[in-house]
Amino acid sequence: MSDEEDTQVEGVGEAEEEQEIVECKLTEQLCGDSLSLLCKIGNGLSLAYVKMELKSKALTDISIISAFVHVRYLDISDNKLESLAPLSSLTHLLTLKADNNRLTTASLPPSKGKLPKQQDNGY
Repeated sequence: MSDEEDTQVEGVGEAEEEQEIVECKLTEQLCGDSLSLLCKIGNGLSLAYVKMELKSKALTDISIISAFVHVRYLDISDNKLESLAPLSSLTHLLTLKADNNRLTTASLPPSKGKLPKQQDNGY
């Protein structure tokens, strides 16, 4: 292999590594586009969207999700997330799909790690 070919092959590997590191933050626009299922909340006099589907968005940062406290059903599978910490403020969360991410642990921070009506489905 010539020096030129070696350089091209090395450059391809570097480009792939850079793509893996690219940060992709969840935005308000994307959150709004992914919301569905309008339901009564609180005392039944208010309404909010309670389902959010963010599957396969290449997300690395979902910190903005903490503002959507009424979300009950969340699908964040097939992303590049390394932590579930931003979900600690989602106190109404009933269903979470988070498979195929870069998670090293599946727990929420200890101070806020209790979800209402949390069920163990044996997974």
